[in-house]
Amino acid sequence: MAPSPAHLPLLQSPAPVQVGPPIPSFRRMTNVPLQQIPHSSATRRSRAPTWGQLKALTSQAERLVQEHGGNASDPATLFLSMMTVVACQSVSEEENGPSENSE
Repeated sequence: MAPSPAHLPLLQSPAPVQVGPPIPSFRRMTNVPLQQIPHSSATRRSRAPTWGQLKALTSQAERLVQEHGGNASDPATLFLSMMTVVACQSVSEEENGPSENSE
């Protein structure tokens, strides 16, 4: 049986929220021209990926997402999966040398 309104405790207003100091302002980041960013010799020698390589990477990433029960049509999930594939290939190449498909 539900208690009658006369037996319900009175609600008090909550205590005021304590507000801290305002967030300090941030300095604007300076734009660094791309020419000033140091590149390794491997970066200077590398070429832009071909459409075929991008298509293969996308297929690998979609397969990875589907194997783990994810939604491969979600752009964020697919992008993170692509970054995972690239990172794993990079680590593998550091340990074992470049594969046939890497160039």
